[in-house]
Amino acid sequence: MKLFNKNNKQNNETRRLPMGKKSKRALAMYAVLVLTFGCFTTTAFAASDPLTVINNLSDFIFGLIRAIGMILLGFGIVQIGLPLTSPERRFFDVR
Repeated sequence: MKLFNKNNKQNNETRRLPMGKKSKRALAMYAVLVLTFGCFTTTAFAASDPLTVINNLSDFIFGLIRAIGMILLGFGIVQIGLPLTSPERRFFDVR
């Protein structure tokens, strides 16, 4: 087999892969981000009372649901208001 033949001396020259300015910048930002997450982490300690932990988690989840609901409500109001401002008002003319 030619794969394991040590006498096979083909072109062993290595070349660098082309890397543009954008790719270098993206790689550098990724490396900084990984190092930041690795170096600046702290240990989080839980509260002594398990009921307090559950209440805090519940408050966080319900607050998150409330925020998502408000965003969807605002989006719905905008979607209802957009046709009212359009030049084609034939759908809203009541005769």
